[in-house]
Amino acid sequence: MKIAVAGTTIKLNPGFLQTCADIANQASVPVKFNFLVGQATGITFPQVRNLVHRLIGDKGVVHKHQNYENYMKVISGYDVFLNPFPFGNMNGIVDTVWARLVGVCKTNREVHEHIDKDMFRRLGFPEWMIAKTTEEYKESALRLINDSKERNELARKLAGKKAIERLIFKGLPEILGERIQALWQERVEAGQAVGAL
Repeated sequence: MKIAVAGTTIKLNPGFLQTCADIANQASVPVKFNFLVGQATGITFPQVRNLVHRLIGDKGVVHKHQNYENYMKVISGYDVFLNPFPFGNMNGIVDTVWARLVGVCKTNREVHEHIDKDMFRRLGFPEWMIAKTTEEYKESALRLINDSKERNELARKLAGKKAIERLIFKGLPEILGERIQALWQERVEAGQAVGAL
């Protein structure tokens, strides 16, 4: 079982990596975590690699920063993705779902912890894939890892290029512009100068 974790160096932290180690130890099938780390270049790469190996051992592989084409080729060979937490991971979700993968995210009270949840909901991912606690995250990840039939069915129905087009392009993005225009108009009508904004 090949698990993709896509994100920049800031997304990797001991709490998340310990959760990955717990998942690896509890999975009913052998797993390999593949960390596709943006910004892992120069002296940063061995530091990230050493941290991952210290916490996950040989069940974790760290990939150096690479160009987008190669990065997407690598992701397309994996089975599932796990979103790092607590930071939002919008780009990682877009890339992994585009590559026809489904995965798990975690949400919480902070603003940066809501992005993933909302993206998962817009994609139509089941609520159980949006964990509220670390324990729920582990349970959801293990469910995807251990049940290949369910995982493959979810990926077939919910992931791929069309899912990302729906996520990004469906809806009414012009609402933001209209709202800003209305706020501007309110200020103009109230006699506030352009410099007031």
